[in-house]
Amino acid sequence: MDTPQNNVQGYLNSSLLTDEVVEAYRNKRYFLVHGTEDDNVHYQHAMLISRLLQRRDVYFHQMSYTDEDHGLGGVRPHLYHALEKFLKENMF
Repeated sequence: MDTPQNNVQGYLNSSLLTDEVVEAYRNKRYFLVHGTEDDNVHYQHAMLISRLLQRRDVYFHQMSYTDEDHGLGGVRPHLYHALEKFLKENMF
């Protein structure tokens, strides 16, 4: 994608931080999971979408894993239990 300065339209087209995207989450079951040490998708990006959902009063579930990277390897049992609980409560 290059940089935002060199590909302004590409970044605008792929942004999740728009009213259209946020409205698509309204009345949906959404579970945001993120490790704070993820260097593939920076934690701040998850917090930006989280803040926007909150400000637009879109309900969702969120789980942050302190000091975990993209693979969440140190917390897999907890992650799997959290996902299982979310699915049981929201999908079945």
